[in-house]
Amino acid sequence: MGRISDILCSLLIFLFLGSTLAACAGPRAFEPYDPLEKINRATFEPFRAFDRVALRPAATAYRRVLPNGVRRSVRHFLDNLASPQIFANDLLQGRIKPAGNTLLRAVINSTLGIGGLFEVAERFDLRRHSNDFGKTLARYGARDGAYLFVPLLGPSNVRDLSGTVVDLFLNPLLLFDSPSRYYLLTVESGLVAIDVRERNLETLDQIEKTSLDFYATIRSVYQQARKREISGQQLEPEGLPDF
Repeated sequence: MGRISDILCSLLIFLFLGSTLAACAGPRAFEPYDPLEKINRATFEPFRAFDRVALRPAATAYRRVLPNGVRRSVRHFLDNLASPQIFANDLLQGRIKPAGNTLLRAVINSTLGIGGLFEVAERFDLRRHSNDFGKTLARYGARDGAYLFVPLLGPSNVRDLSGTVVDLFLNPLLLFDSPSRYYLLTVESGLVAIDVRERNLETLDQIEKTSLDFYATIRSVYQQARKREISGQQLEPEGLPDF
């Protein structure tokens, strides 16, 4: 219990500081707020090189080797793993009906959908929606804070990075009481990265090809998509990558 209490206390302190910074340093609407641009660009370029050398080739091979149906099942499985995160944040935001929808989806897809490999819940008109602790913080008034480009995670901001830490503790893979849970988390993260990259191969290629400043374009696209998401618009504009 002592170790768990220490972790929770550290998490709450981190969350408080992150939310406070976000609230104090938040930008005015539609203005890019990037006071750490030099640092962000310094982390962006190595990530861009990593994408060219490893991530994009892996995503391309993933598309070529696995049929669309198999890739879709992997995506459904990953979506199902995110159900506890979505359910918890629905409740925290007082969204009772969406929380019930998420719970029913998780039960149906985990059983009839064989662990989430198949999307069965939509046949019962139970549509998937996303949610995270960054949105919960935004609902209670926390602003974005400074834009951040985080190694391995990609575009974010102070508020959403704080939310990502909280959401990590809602991952059901942490229920495995063995060292292998960290291996499973690593595999899951790798699959998510490859799946998202594969779905955005053409879009990101086109953005990079037509951008005068790829870093600034990615920042703008992320901020636009995130604002739409937080305002409740689930569908992103056509042509924007799924971050």
